[in-house]
Order: sequence, then structure tokens, then C-alpha cells
Amino acid sequence: MSKKIKSEKYRGVYYVKKGSNSKDWIYYCKFRWRNKLYNYRNLTEEFSVTSEKQASEKISILKNEAKKALELGLPNPLERQKLRQIEKSKEIKKAAKRTINEHWEVFDADYKRKKSKHTYDLYSNFYNLYIKDELGEMYPSDVKSIHIDKVLFETSLKDTSDPYKSLLKRLLRPIFDKAIGDGEMTNSPIESYKFDLKLKPKRKKISRKTKLSHLEIARKIYNQIPKYISQYINQREEWQQLMYLQLLTGKRYGELFELTAENIDYENKRINSFEDISKTDIASSIPIPDECQDFILNIQAGKIFKEIKKGSYYGVFQRLKTNALGRELDFELTAHDTRSLFISTLSALGEDSRKVDYMLDHKQNTEEIIHFYLDLSQESCDKAFKRYWNALRNK
Repeated sequence: MSKKIKSEKYRGVYYVKKGSNSKDWIYYCKFRWRNKLYNYRNLTEEFSVTSEKQASEKISILKNEAKKALELGLPNPLERQKLRQIEKSKEIKKAAKRTINEHWEVFDADYKRKKSKHTYDLYSNFYNLYIKDELGEMYPSDVKSIHIDKVLFETSLKDTSDPYKSLLKRLLRPIFDKAIGDGEMTNSPIESYKFDLKLKPKRKKISRKTKLSHLEIARKIYNQIPKYISQYINQREEWQQLMYLQLLTGKRYGELFELTAENIDYENKRINSFEDISKTDIASSIPIPDECQDFILNIQAGKIFKEIKKGSYYGVFQRLKTNALGRELDFELTAHDTRSLFISTLSALGEDSRKVDYMLDHKQNTEEIIHFYLDLSQESCDKAFKRYWNALRNK
């Protein structure tokens, strides 16, 4: 290329004459700003400059832009190499960042490995329903409170209770914490939301809502079970058997719905509940009540309860309760409350409450109770089960 010619009329302007036409000329600038020399810059290539005057005007514009950037604390636009390095660094950081959906893939695999099937299904379904489409393609650093508001108040989540809404916080918190740890953000937008569960009225204990004892309530429900006739013939026996099994063992009905033939110990007439279907990840073994043996021991494959659905059990139990107790019990009593009937009745019969707690698969943390559990034998627990059954059978 020809040697650059310095303009005699405009300071800082240089050009190279490639031909006789002005369109063949290339204009450059070279100037000093704030005691730093900015070397030759091709104004024709960058800004389509075609004259010395245009080149001079562009120099003024570049200096003004640099001055404004300095006042605003922004990078100096004249430092083009540094700007390119900054942009490259941003691209590298962006490539290393993960969207919320990409973060979830890691946590989802971890939850599937560590949580019970019940808890994992709850987390997975909630994420797919409320988070995946609304926030999933965003980077954690881009999520603001307005996006959380949209999930809380513009989806069906707005009609749920606070404990269920708090799942949003529980699932997003570790994702935002990771982003904070990686330096992508400083504060988590989810932390500004308070789901104060204390505002939710606490349910009174059964003993404070009725004069009936726990045993009397359980016995009335027990006596009503064989009288409960489902309108669907193929479901009648299964509903009765499920209600017997839940009332007599105190097990969570959601876990009973997961039982299959693989859980049945035919020889010893027992049901073995594995960690993957237990809410507290605890394996247990219980004797099959006499009322359920013919039905359960004849199951050869698949689920024990094939014809009925977990979602229908609330209504079924409420009808059973109403038929059993009528106006004697004018307060809410759910299927889950049968666990309270179980532990309270056995405690009233003289069984150690820690032992009954263990029989219900409650997870305990204290070292004292762990040592207590080590002394519990299957025979001891079976005797307690039979003591409860005989009390309900009025023997």
C-alpha cells in the first residue's frame, strides 16, 4: 500500500491515494486524546468516509463518544482492542452459563436418585407445570421478581395453598445459589418471597374436636368398611381391601397404591415396603391383616390395587367416614388421620409412642431414638399390630 499522506487542512486526517477517482481514496485518522495516541484507523472501511472533511468530522464524533463514556464510567470506545477482549470474555462467560432448564437437568437427576418416588414425582410434575415453560429458557441472572410474579399470579398456581406455592422457592433456590456461586449474580430474586405457613390455621388435634376416643372412631370406621359398596363392581373389593389395609397398618395410602406383587412375602404373609415408595426412604415389613390375606395373597403379578385410583380416595374416605360416624363427627377427618388414630390408640393401650412412631416409618434424628429402634424386633412390632387389630375387632 502507498505511504499515508497527511492532510494539510485537517488535523489528524491521513489518506492513501489508490487512483485518480476520489472513491479510490482511503481515509485514516491518527490523533491524541487524554495524552494517549490512537494510531491509524481506517475510516473509509468502518464508516464509509469519502473526504478529508468527513474524516475530520468523524474524529470529533469519536472524541465526543469517548468523553461521554468516561463520564458514564463505561469502557473507552477508542480502546478497540480492549473492547474486543471484553466482548470475547462475555461470550466465553455466556457459553459457560446454563439456563434454568439446563440447571434443572442436574438437580432432576439428583432428586431422582436421592428422593422417594413420591417426592420426586411431586418435584418433577411441579417443575414441568409451572417453571419449565415460564422460566426454563432464561438464565438465572436474567430472572427478576416480575417473572416470579407471573408464575405466581398468572398461572393456576395462584389458586393453590401457600405450602404448595413454596415449592417454587424450594426448587429455584438451589439453581439461583449455584449462579451466585459462579459469580453470575449477587442476589436471588426468589428470596424476596415469604410463604409464611404460620398464617395457615393449624388443625386441632382429634381429641380436642370430639368426645369420642381414637379407638371408638377407628372401630366405627372399621365396622363400616364391609358395608361400603362402590357403584363400580370391579372396584368394590379393592376399595374395601385398601381401607382395611390402611386403617389396620397406619401406612400412607399413597404408598399402598404403589405396592405390587414384588412387595408380597407369600410364605410369611407379609408386605415388604421398599425405600423407593416410602416418603421417608425407609424400608419396612408388616404382617398382612387377616381381613386382607385372601385378597393380597392371590395377587400374582402387577399392582395390588389395579382398578382404583389414588386421586379418588379422598372422596371415598369421606363417604366412609360420614356413613360410619354420621353427626358424631362434624369436623374434617381425612384418610391420613388414620395414622393419628393408629399411634394414639396404641399409646393409650400402653405401647411406647416411640415404638409406634417407628412402625409408621417416621424418620427420627435423635441418637436416643435410633438406639431405641435398634432394640425393636419384628416380633415386638407384630404384637403391637395385633393388639391394635384386636382392639378394633372388639376382642
